Amino acid sequence: MLTLFKNRNFTVLFLGRTIANIGDSLYAIAAMWLIYELGGSTFYTGLAGFLTMTPRMMQFLIGPIVDRLSLKKILVVTQIFQFIFVLSIPLLYYIGVLNVILLLIIMPIVTLINQFIFPAQSAALPRIVETNDLVSANSLFSFANSGVNILANSTGGLLITIIGAINIYFLDAFLFLITISIFLLFSYSEPPEFKEKSGGGTLAGHTKRYFNDLLDGYKFVRGSIISKFFYGSVAANFSFGIAFAILPAYSSSRGGVELFGIFMGTYSAGYLCGVLLSPYLKRFNFGKMVITSFFISSLLWFSSVFVPSNAVSIIIFGMALIPLGAAEVTMAAVGQRIIPQQYLARTFSLIASISASAMPLGSLIGGYIGTVTNSNLAFAIGSLGMLFVSLAWVIIPQLRRIPKIDEIDSREYFASQNETV
Repeated sequence: MLTLFKNRNFTVLFLGRTIANIGDSLYAIAAMWLIYELGGSTFYTGLAGFLTMTPRMMQFLIGPIVDRLSLKKILVVTQIFQFIFVLSIPLLYYIGVLNVILLLIIMPIVTLINQFIFPAQSAALPRIVETNDLVSANSLFSFANSGVNILANSTGGLLITIIGAINIYFLDAFLFLITISIFLLFSYSEPPEFKEKSGGGTLAGHTKRYFNDLLDGYKFVRGSIISKFFYGSVAANFSFGIAFAILPAYSSSRGGVELFGIFMGTYSAGYLCGVLLSPYLKRFNFGKMVITSFFISSLLWFSSVFVPSNAVSIIIFGMALIPLGAAEVTMAAVGQRIIPQQYLARTFSLIASISASAMPLGSLIGGYIGTVTNSNLAFAIGSLGMLFVSLAWVIIPQLRRIPKIDEIDSREYFASQNETV
């Protein structure tokens, strides 16, 4: 795995994304706290959460753009815009004009800019690393992202106490400057079919081509095995929406608000363990591995609710999250082997958009379930999403029969993509 860092472009992309993730994570923590300080009400923090979630649901609109543009240009320009908007927040504050409305406008803009990064990263990896290294490459990125989230969650509150929420934005802006400098070192030479088509085109022509690309991506996904991945990803995100809505009340019922932070940390730790295990899962039949691991995950999650000991319950719940981290890495590698490179960005962005749409719905329904039943039962219901993933892969033959990752031949899936199940 460490041999990947001998690849200059991989190292540049990894370092840049890791530093950018630190800035994004600290920004998210500081933003929510500052919203509460300026607005003085949880209404504004709830509104901020809704506004920042919406751009993630629209990521599928960005995929065709990413497929048309230079990866280096996307990486550099997005960081420049993030630098500008993040720096504007403390500057507006110190000249005395920052208010909650302005912050609510800036926050979703920053989130929207960030939506270019995931499809760009997903499209870049199979172009700069060998096919057999995709699982390791995705694992490293997921590991860095999970590690950053754990670090930010544990130190963000402390930093706000020490330097104040508003001054964290200066630190964020500095981190984005570093990221810009790193991404400028990215020297990947785009093949002709991926280079931006410029010159001679009218606005109407570019618009038509954009929507044609969008439609082509949708048709490809609809007619391929990738569309069947949605059943699992939507179910998993739906279940986590329920869990996060119930978790504060569930934690309180088990002994106190302090358990909420422990359960959140356990979620990240379990996910991270799955990420670390993912490179070793290449030796197993992929379809059967998904079926087995998510079935076990569902049982562990469900049983954790009814274990009297809080310590044992937390450990079991953490174990239930391991398949999620492993699945994100390995499924990304499977997609990168199956999907033609010209469809990578729009396909991954479409998957992210559809998956993201399930989590707020899950939270809404989870909140309602919590009002009509006790929090323990509502939290246990969240485990059904993991069970549904396993059942979906059992029922759908194409998913059940996916071989080891290194044995996947994309031509087989194109030949059979129109077969019924």
